[in-house]
Amino acid sequence: MVGALWILALGVVSIGGLLLLAWAMARSTVYTITTRRVVMRFGVALPMIVNFPFAQIHSAQMKRHRDDTGDIPIILVASTRTSYTVLWPHVRPWHFTKPQPMLRAIPDVARVAEILSDALNRYLAQTEKDAAHAEAGTDDRAGSDPAPAS
Repeated sequence: MVGALWILALGVVSIGGLLLLAWAMARSTVYTITTRRVVMRFGVALPMIVNFPFAQIHSAQMKRHRDDTGDIPIILVASTRTSYTVLWPHVRPWHFTKPQPMLRAIPDVARVAEILSDALNRYLAQTEKDAAHAEAGTDDRAGSDPAPAS
């Protein structure tokens, strides 16, 4: 009986430690979607910042749970290399050879997916517009300043 109580106590302490770690990780994680990239800041003892420019993102998916939370896995272009170990637990489960970063446990996931979709679509439109200007030789951003009038 005493041996079983020790095992039970160690199990409770272990599970409590894992719950504390999960709570701390959730409190310290920040996902940021800008006009050019997705930034993931996470970590409790060793904070990390991982940056995924839109040029490296092939597509994104959304998985909604019953309580309107959800996950958004990000599929990267083939040439982008990431580490499953570095991104854990912010990585899609069971995708070891081609890790997919994932925005986890997002409240109101549909709204966040819409924000990400709009940002990716605007980036794609701007990239296509810049490519068209470059082909035509009319890139407004490049060039010299107009000569001053005297």
